Amino acid sequence: MKDVDVALEELNTESDRGMMLLIATQLEDALAHYITLKLPGMTKSEHEGFLGPEGPAGAFGVKIKLALGMGILNRRAYDALEIVRHIRNAGAHSIRPVTFDTPIIREAVISVASPDLADQMQSANAEVIRLIFRMACLTILDSFAQLGGPGGHFKMIAALTSSAENLDEGD
Repeated sequence: MKDVDVALEELNTESDRGMMLLIATQLEDALAHYITLKLPGMTKSEHEGFLGPEGPAGAFGVKIKLALGMGILNRRAYDALEIVRHIRNAGAHSIRPVTFDTPIIREAVISVASPDLADQMQSANAEVIRLIFRMACLTILDSFAQLGGPGGHFKMIAALTSSAENLDEGD
């Protein structure tokens, strides 16, 4: 649980842009994990070549579409991940400051969280929007866990943190 605490604390101390990038990366890594579970005939190396940055399914958008087609995602999760991907891209590629106070980011976060509550969330401050983004993304991770994987966002974050540590050690 210590790895989970560290991962969650890192999110708390990140800038808005950093949080957008880190959470989207965690979601992309989790999605890749579930895609590999549906491709049992491939070796670890083949999975990495297929889903890695230079592979045919290396882009986050391609992984999202592939997961929908494979039945890993339902339409709601697909739509939510597409919005998270756009938020991530705005944070990664904009030369202007991007925060949870940026109007288009605010609207996107609200639509991921609950389109039905959009009117009530319009007056929320940036910290609340940031929290809504984090909770919406953790809900998406939980929906992945319902597919029979590691189970829950805390276990998924721990698994991803462990995988990152193994990469650092040269595995």
